[in-house]
Order: sequence, then C-alpha cells, then structure tokens
Amino acid sequence: MSEGGLLFLAHARADAQLVGDIEDLASAAGFRLWTDLVEGTTVESAHIALARTIACCAVFAVLLTRQSVLRPWVQWEVRYAVSINKAPLIPILYETDEAALPSPFDRLIKCNPVPLRPASSLGKRLLAIQSSTVAGPWDQARTEGIQRDGLLILDVRAQVSAHG
Repeated sequence: MSEGGLLFLAHARADAQLVGDIEDLASAAGFRLWTDLVEGTTVESAHIALARTIACCAVFAVLLTRQSVLRPWVQWEVRYAVSINKAPLIPILYETDEAALPSPFDRLIKCNPVPLRPASSLGKRLLAIQSSTVAGPWDQARTEGIQRDGLLILDVRAQVSAHG
C-alpha cells in the first residue's frame, strides 16, 4: 500500500491507551501517526510546531473523550485546524455524546464523526481517504520537511498549494 502521509491525532495524554488502536488503524491505511511533541518544548515553540504540523498533515483527527474535550492543548489544536479549514478532519468519538460537546468541538459534528468502536468504522474512513489521495513527491517532501527542520518554507508551500 502506498504511503498516505501524516495523520495528526489531537488527544489527551490520559487517553494514551486508545492511541495504540488508532495507530494500528492508521498504519493499516498507509498513514504515519503523529501524536505528541518532545518533552521540554517551550509553549511558544510548541504552538509553532503544532501549527506547522497541522497545516501540513494529510489528515487531522481528534479523539473526543471525556478527558480530551477538557484539555486546553486539544482545544487549541482543534480551533487551529478549524481556523485554517483543515481537511480531511476526522472527529473520533469514544464514550462521548455528540449533543453535549463543548466549544470548539461542537463545530465538528458537520465533519461526520466516526466512533472508535467498532474499529472497522474508523478503518474504513481512513482507507477511503488514503485511496482518494494521490501521495506524490510533494506530499512526501512536506512531511519529511516537518520532521527535519520545520522552517518557514513549509508555511509558504502550504499557502501556495492552498491558493494556487
């Protein structure tokens, strides 16, 4: 299966046991999962790194649990993804009620949330996205660039490809 690019997963660290399941599904669909920054990252550099990674990832997903909807970093990541009209955006529901989601998560209902269980639902969504995406050298260079240095050129490329 061809490489589908990077899947950014916004989640609460308290939900780490669920991340392995999502990583398995992402890998089976041809995506590499990005879940966290390196320990010791400053708040300012974290915002920059997260913004660049979210802008350049192939898929943005958020694991919506009772813990994650209360976490400021998860809220920030979702607000940023929504502000740049990130697509595809996949809300993954786990023991949460769509009708009771607080802001900014309530805006994600229009993105057709998918339940984490059964896993086949998320797996099918990821496979559909991967099969509809042509991952060429440009996509590979973008994701490698993030991991290598994350310089401003990534922001310029993202803006050019989005507007040009």
